[in-house]
Amino acid sequence: MATLLKQVCCAALVFTLSACGGGGGSSKPDPQVTPPANKTPTIGLSNSIIDTGATIVLAANASDSDGTIASYEWQQKSGPEITISDPAASTITFIAPDVEVEQKIVITLTVIDDDGAGISKDIELTITPKISTFTISGKVVTETTSLSAAPVDIIVGEHTFSGLTNELGVYSIEVSGLKAADEQTLVRIEARGASTNSIIKMVSYVDIVGNLRDAATENGLNVTQENFPQLTVSTASSAAALLMDRANENSPITTLQTLENSANSFSTDIYISHLAIYESILNNIGNVDALPDSVKAPSFNNLYDFLLMESNTTALIQELTIDTGARDDLAENIANNPDSNLKNISLFQGNDNVISFYTPEGFFQLASNNTGTFANANGEQSISWSRGETSISITLSNSIEQPIKQVEADYLGYVDAIPSIYGYNLSWLFDSPNRDIIIIEPVFSYTNPDDNSPISVIDNTTSNVSNGYQLTTALSELFSNGEAFSLKFTHPNQPTFDSGLGGVLAANIATFNLSFSNNVLANMTSYEISENNEIVPVINELTWHVTDDILTIENEQWQIEIVIFDDLSDFEASIFVTATLRQNNEDFHATSFGQIFKPDSQIKTLTTENVVGFYQYQDDSTELNPLYAYWYELREDGTLSYIQSGFDTADADISSDDIWESPGFWRIEDNVIKIKRYRANRRIPGADFNCTPTQWTTTFDDSCLVYMERDWHLLAERQSGSQNKNLVEQHIVYYQDPYISEEDISALTQQHAYNVISTIYSNFIKRDTRPVTLPADYVLIKDR
Repeated sequence: MATLLKQVCCAALVFTLSACGGGGGSSKPDPQVTPPANKTPTIGLSNSIIDTGATIVLAANASDSDGTIASYEWQQKSGPEITISDPAASTITFIAPDVEVEQKIVITLTVIDDDGAGISKDIELTITPKISTFTISGKVVTETTSLSAAPVDIIVGEHTFSGLTNELGVYSIEVSGLKAADEQTLVRIEARGASTNSIIKMVSYVDIVGNLRDAATENGLNVTQENFPQLTVSTASSAAALLMDRANENSPITTLQTLENSANSFSTDIYISHLAIYESILNNIGNVDALPDSVKAPSFNNLYDFLLMESNTTALIQELTIDTGARDDLAENIANNPDSNLKNISLFQGNDNVISFYTPEGFFQLASNNTGTFANANGEQSISWSRGETSISITLSNSIEQPIKQVEADYLGYVDAIPSIYGYNLSWLFDSPNRDIIIIEPVFSYTNPDDNSPISVIDNTTSNVSNGYQLTTALSELFSNGEAFSLKFTHPNQPTFDSGLGGVLAANIATFNLSFSNNVLANMTSYEISENNEIVPVINELTWHVTDDILTIENEQWQIEIVIFDDLSDFEASIFVTATLRQNNEDFHATSFGQIFKPDSQIKTLTTENVVGFYQYQDDSTELNPLYAYWYELREDGTLSYIQSGFDTADADISSDDIWESPGFWRIEDNVIKIKRYRANRRIPGADFNCTPTQWTTTFDDSCLVYMERDWHLLAERQSGSQNKNLVEQHIVYYQDPYISEEDISALTQQHAYNVISTIYSNFIKRDTRPVTLPADYVLIKDR
């Protein structure tokens, strides 16, 4: 048997080859018996991958059952030249030559036994080059300062390269000894505070090794923030990293695909809240008395690992009571700090790079050639953009006029003015492969409402935080196989807007649902009220096709165009919708956002046992405020409650006055969960009204009012970590206004007055327990 050993330091990698053959006998030949023929030796060899510069040992440890191995001969057959230590020995050594690109060496081993029988076999060794040594430079900053003398670790899989920041917070660390197998590994940077602030730990994910190596090769074997802004380790990068690690089961991420998936796992609000927590603690790191009790040293090893645990951040959100305005102001301050800016404004260097985002005014798409489009209910217009040092400036072709408001004018005090948005400034908080979190700051001009003369104002306009998405090519793949999908989008405009489409949709139904049964036809369902006051579904048949990654659905009346924001995950993806209604020889345009869903191919049979539970809308409210939640309770006896908790609560507890409950019943018909809800016990804080329905057939009278019926069609069920996620199509009929006044109740007739009829798609998280513990003195309506 021959063995290949790769010797590096104390490690050995073993490969085997085997040789065996017959030998001569020792007894006298019998003239009556023919001796057996000598058997040729056999060799088993395995090809292998070795690293350039490694010391390689090939050992041929052979034996022969009826004799001995007489000789060994090793010869190089092809590849870069090597020097074999002793070609006639059973064991040889050589040094793998230095190569700049992957190359192969073939070595032939010939084994001959003592009867002269021999055999030869080749072994192929693939030599991989080392990745060139290069230097990574970046900076460690907080919102207000740079960290000097901070230990910095650059982590590549199992490799760690360490250094310290200088007095300006800058680090410069040499990376060496990486191999080709490391090229696809994600680079993670960890920074710690100096010895006096050792609880500080900040993290940033950069890119894969291969991309950094390529950038370094083009830049004198140096890679800097100019190439990769994520080399800035900041609170902004840390908040994103810990949320992504949390989505990865509280473990560091090593692949780009996992990073992409994790980057889409949290909402913008959650990111800003965690960023605010980070900054609040770091800003008071030198003032222990100002810190919440739970984070006072030495109660934990470091801030990052402490905040990684979701229960700890939940408690801090309650302690710090961070409001939305403060969070957004903080985010804007960080985005406008060039040292902590996560986005090098070179996003659009590729010809096919497009980023999309939305503001309250409409939807933007920026292309790589400094052009783009802006769309809202009034149509579409072209825009242009330019690159600044830390931001992007957008200029609209036509300004967006806003309602008259009081503004503080130079030398005039407060006056009425017409604000118009003529552009936007963008700066980045978080950057990932297909999703960004950006600060959007509108740029205003102001005019006098009487004579349109310009007004110079002291502008205190606040910015908003939004998601930016790289548009994907997922639509072409999504609809290529004719599977069934469902689509939902909701029109955002009110009838008071100057939009015929807005009025039509609001008067009819504000949600459209399209189910794809094959690769040509789609059905769009809306609802109307008949002369007999009955609900009548209206099925509109449309055709659809995908061209240039735009899904178009149309008939003579409608043209709906859809682009997708992110790849289908679990059972949904985000979409942007442009709708055109053709009516009376005139086109009305509108834009909207929505989701596209992929239902399960087979839905389980619903039973009381598998339906009973607590259904919480998949919403971020409990993460931002753990006391604020809303959910359905479906119980074994057929009763239900819809509960909202913690309206204005800022304390660590909620009282009975913070609970809003609507009672009702549920049952299963044709594998559909049918729900009937009644008036709530409390319509507004302080106004009590008790309704205790006793059976499914209860309608309404002076004490009880049926104001909602829902049919839940289960479309998909997914287990995501510990969460059981359910996608449900809800067909909803609202009757009388649930907030109707006491005086109007006596005037009601037995005839239903339809308020809203719609179908929506909802994501529920099904739980075994309530998401919020009710106060001890709260009694459910059914038990009163």
